Amino acid sequence: MDMDEDDGTREAKRERRLVILALLVVALAALGWGSVQLYEAMHPLEIAKRLLRAHEGERAIPHLMRAIARDNSAEAMRRLGSCYWEGDGVPRDDAEAVKWFSRAAEMGEAEAINNLGRAYELGRGVEGDPGRAFGLYREAHQKGSLWGTNNIGACYSNGIGVKRDRKEALEWFRRAAEGGLAKAQSNMGNAYQYGYGVEVDYAEAIKWYKKAIDQDDADAMARLGDCYIFGRGVPEDEAKGVELFRRGVQLGSTYAMVRLGWAYRCGWAMKPDLGEALRWYRKAADLGDVSAMVILAGMYARGEEVEKDNEEAARLYAMAAQRGLPEAQNNLALCYSKGIGVPQNDVEALRWYRKAAAAGSAAALYNIARAYRKGKLGLKKDETEAFHLFCRAAEEGNIAALRKVAQCYLRGLGTEKRADLANHYLLLAANRGDAESQYKYAINCFKGIGVDRNYEEAAKWFLAAAEQNWTPACFYLGICYGAGRGVTRDTVQASQWIGRAAAQDYLPALTMMGVHYLTGTGVEQDFAKAVHFLRRAAEKGDAGGMFNLGICYSAGKGVEKNMQEAVRWVSAAAEKGHAEAKKFLQALQSDQREK
Repeated sequence: MDMDEDDGTREAKRERRLVILALLVVALAALGWGSVQLYEAMHPLEIAKRLLRAHEGERAIPHLMRAIARDNSAEAMRRLGSCYWEGDGVPRDDAEAVKWFSRAAEMGEAEAINNLGRAYELGRGVEGDPGRAFGLYREAHQKGSLWGTNNIGACYSNGIGVKRDRKEALEWFRRAAEGGLAKAQSNMGNAYQYGYGVEVDYAEAIKWYKKAIDQDDADAMARLGDCYIFGRGVPEDEAKGVELFRRGVQLGSTYAMVRLGWAYRCGWAMKPDLGEALRWYRKAADLGDVSAMVILAGMYARGEEVEKDNEEAARLYAMAAQRGLPEAQNNLALCYSKGIGVPQNDVEALRWYRKAAAAGSAAALYNIARAYRKGKLGLKKDETEAFHLFCRAAEEGNIAALRKVAQCYLRGLGTEKRADLANHYLLLAANRGDAESQYKYAINCFKGIGVDRNYEEAAKWFLAAAEQNWTPACFYLGICYGAGRGVTRDTVQASQWIGRAAAQDYLPALTMMGVHYLTGTGVEQDFAKAVHFLRRAAEKGDAGGMFNLGICYSAGKGVEKNMQEAVRWVSAAAEKGHAEAKKFLQALQSDQREK
């Protein structure tokens, strides 16, 4: 370059050179060989990466092999492993994928180490090992992989290879998100939307979703769509939500496909269309989305909006289970244990329960515990092991397990009898909204079992369970109102709550409603209605119902007086040990002797 040329002259010469070069490229392309020559001059790994971005995996494979053969490229090994992992250009082969991930990991390639961790987490191509997976994610993080950082967060969030700690999970997601990883930013939004490890904060959730969307993260689009559907931090706008689902679908998000399926199923901003819903669920499932597989499996298992098909349900659960979804592994185990859609097989059932438990499924831990308690699935009956497994599942917040631990402490099954600890676990489940636990804790407060008798506390929890239509709780809440225990006495309220239980054929409530109508307690006295309820209770075997129905026959209340029927029903009650019936029968027999 002539140092005396001014800037304008140099710029003019540069533009002429560019024009000449452009004409030369056009001429070479016209001859049919110039673009090929330029393309072939590129490094084989770069060619492969371009082809993979264009979704041309089959054409990319030879270039990856060339990069490995020529340069022993760790990145090429990792990308080749990903092709086998995803079935991109080659038949899916998890073992082959793991082979290439391992080779690249041995050379210190951070993303290969992360991918190998994923294989151990899901048990694909290797025996599942959550602890090993967690260790590999840490190693990947230490080598600079933001995916490794994000996946450490996922481990803490789901209890994979480490004790579940959603606050710790949030910190790892935050590190990866602040490093610019769109997936982690989406995970941050999800944490704030649902309160995972942090207080629910819709504004913060939306902030993180938008950061991820700025990088065209399709899952974040669909999750923001959920916010619009349900009006979380934004004005409720089903049309906007569905529009975001569609944007996510266009970018290939299977999560967005599932949400669009729900939109068609529920009729969000459109007329419900089950056919379209199924089409999107199936498309997502065909692309490997495990949540779509489980949704479809559940529909087929229940015969919900599709013809019941246990074989298809089991097939879909198996597909999702093989991809590492703990929920699907647990459900597949259930299919094997009961022979639903597959031949009954205790060995397979236990294998899948254990895989699910190792992957963090509290439900699977609970089911293994039940097998130990009952001596099922080829396991020797062991109450102590059952108790320990129930405790592990309870630590993960499994409601059924919390109830079982309470039962173990109350009855001394596999552990010492501790009514106070039973109440502790019942209260944990009650505070999570479990109606059965609310009722059982209320009963213990009402009767003073493992806790000081406390009618106010009992009435509070009876009400919580009754509002969820837990039938026995409705009855006992009525008893509280009738006796003024823990609440202001109110016989009308008492009759209303007892009536709700009676409507569900709860035996004590049928008898009590009969007595209320007989005495006019909280309702207008009506002997015919009294007999109606008492007869229902008596015919179902309730001694109180039998006795009071006998009284009605003896007095001709609501029925024609009939001493033979009176004696029959009172005698039946006495045979069941009803003390008042025995006294009445003795008095009746005494009167007859005197006559």
